[in-house]
Amino acid sequence: MPSQCEAMTGLVAIFGHGEQAAVSSADIEAFAATYRSLRGGDVRYAPAVGRMRAAVVAVEGSPAVGLEKGDTSWAAFTGVVYDRSSLLGAPLEDLDGHFGLIRFDGATDEAVVATDPLGIQSIFVAEHGGRTYVSTSALAIAKHLRARADPLGVVTFLRAGFLFGQATHWEGIRRLDPGSAVTLHAAGSTDRIYWRP
Repeated sequence: MPSQCEAMTGLVAIFGHGEQAAVSSADIEAFAATYRSLRGGDVRYAPAVGRMRAAVVAVEGSPAVGLEKGDTSWAAFTGVVYDRSSLLGAPLEDLDGHFGLIRFDGATDEAVVATDPLGIQSIFVAEHGGRTYVSTSALAIAKHLRARADPLGVVTFLRAGFLFGQATHWEGIRRLDPGSAVTLHAAGSTDRIYWRP
């Protein structure tokens, strides 16, 4: 069955760990509004199922982002991703391109957040208050959570002119390494490397 995709530009998502960290529609709307305040665009929401809430932000003329919907699952991506089948069940190892991916499985109530093998498309994550926040913009997460500046990240950037690895300018916010994935579930999260040269 062909996937339903729309042209968009950025991703934001929140995953709640445990019952007390349930994510409401208002929570994701506020996070999407923070992203929009920085980059503009129109917001489209992934289906509200399970612990995960996500939104994709459309800006005309910007790089592609897509939203594929299933019965109780969905996948959102930014950049370019190549696969011969649906993104809902495709093994990460089979995907090619320059992409950031958020995939939610309604049957298992788990989500996977992944970067492309070369890390061309950045994806950022932060753990806060029993939730995991995900975005293509570290600044959107920092602004939404009111994160403090990370002295080492800021000094590194000022001296070198760039950041590398998982470092960002803010405490508690990290960039996913190339070819890596984070599985989000009720008990927390599990990191893995799915590709290395």
